[in-house]
Amino acid sequence: MSNKWEKERLVMAPGDSGGSVLSWTISDVRAWLTELGMARYAKVICDQHRVDGPALLMIQVTQTSWI
Repeated sequence: MSNKWEKERLVMAPGDSGGSVLSWTISDVRAWLTELGMARYAKVICDQHRVDGPALLMIQVTQTSWI
């Protein structure tokens, strides 16, 4: 069974029935990372770098060396 993130393709915020990634808070990003099995990155991404939805959309693969 696929998880909801695969189906939604980052369009829906965690716990939200219609919000886009642009409305995600830092807590929403943390929940998304956890849902994807990437909770180990939450401390750096959410706590240290304070990445919210809009910032998440701006991250490029070449900018991920800080993870």
